Amino acid sequence: MVGAFLRTGRGLIPFAVMLGALTWALVAAPVDRWQGDGYGELVAAPTTVAALLPSYERGAGEIDLDLRNLDLTVPPGGDAIPVRTRISMGAGDVQVRLPADADLTLTASAGFGDVRYGFAEDDGVDAHVQVIDDLGADGVPTGRPLVIDIDAGLADVEVRRG
Repeated sequence: MVGAFLRTGRGLIPFAVMLGALTWALVAAPVDRWQGDGYGELVAAPTTVAALLPSYERGAGEIDLDLRNLDLTVPPGGDAIPVRTRISMGAGDVQVRLPADADLTLTASAGFGDVRYGFAEDDGVDAHVQVIDDLGADGVPTGRPLVIDIDAGLADVEVRRG
């Protein structure tokens, strides 16, 4: 206030802008999504459908799910029943790596951050990417389709092939 009367308060403007941005980020961050199964790094690389968990969760940290070696072949005489998993992250990074030829249905969202899959990308508040029936590099339906649902709070989400 003294600076306002002495006309020397302009040096405080950058600090006020930074404080305002920080306050906005804290208010906009979806803290209700920060409830998860612990904190830190979660790395998983299942190779069978039985080893793939129905959900992977972290309150804060990093989830790295490597599905490149996941066996999605349909047993003889069996049905191509979709393989489903869900990822929930409060604050941090989510990375999912997929087989090149896997058939995929993906729903990924972040309350604040980046969501990327191939050429589909969204960022900022309520970032969202949805992909339905992506047949992969071979372009034909093969094996059991993957259905992945990612729900993140303050996070960067990247899903990529190979």
